[in-house]
Amino acid sequence: MKFISVDKDDYSTTVQCEKFFQADLRFQDLPITDNHVDAVFCSHVVEHLTKHEHLLSEIRRVLKPTGSVYIEVPSIRSLLVPSFWGHGNTLNFYDDPGHIRPYTREALYRMGRTIGLKEIKTGVARNWLYCLLALALLTYAICKRDRKIIAVTLWSITGCCVYLWGKNIDK
Repeated sequence: MKFISVDKDDYSTTVQCEKFFQADLRFQDLPITDNHVDAVFCSHVVEHLTKHEHLLSEIRRVLKPTGSVYIEVPSIRSLLVPSFWGHGNTLNFYDDPGHIRPYTREALYRMGRTIGLKEIKTGVARNWLYCLLALALLTYAICKRDRKIIAVTLWSITGCCVYLWGKNIDK
């Protein structure tokens, strides 16, 4: 299995992958040949784009006819949680100044249809273990002042992110 990574910033020395490409996904084409990849994993990218149409068309172009797509973004529920304290920590959607807009499951479904996905599943991204252990995790994290555990636990409880899983591209 080969892993290709694309980002607008240069992470070529820190990301472990077969190939790393630097590209601005708002308008640059992915430096990948047509029908080349089996799967696209796009996590917390789309909410940073003012227009996502170019990225979607590029995903469709590089994905093999039997490929799969996973897209995860902050949901509108992330607007309802309180802002998180401390530099570099995000909980509320607006804690990240690079965020443009949150998404609903319906918006993701429509995104999937736009790129021709036949089988589409959308849902709330949750770590159920964090949900089950929430009281213990939050107590521990507050005592240890571990903001990351607090954030991940609250994201799981509130369902701050939604995802799209699609497959069977009909080119």
